[in-house]
Amino acid sequence: MLRERLLVNVQGALPSPPYNEPMRPDLMNLLACPLCKGELTLTVVDEEAGEIRSGALDCAACDETYPIEDGIPNLLPPELREA
Repeated sequence: MLRERLLVNVQGALPSPPYNEPMRPDLMNLLACPLCKGELTLTVVDEEAGEIRSGALDCAACDETYPIEDGIPNLLPPELREA
């Protein structure tokens, strides 16, 4: 009985994930290149209501580009992106 109540309380307390929310430009100061920790530069291809729908994050330090598709930046290393 206690276990079921704990599960209900935990499940009820979790917010639902924002799956369809595009990337916000104000988050750029939190991001760094996952390979070299260098600064990323944003290139916007499609923007909607001030939020990025598609584009790219570029790292000049290691010459890597990370795509933004459907509002989600893909910061996986290149060898892990195609799964």
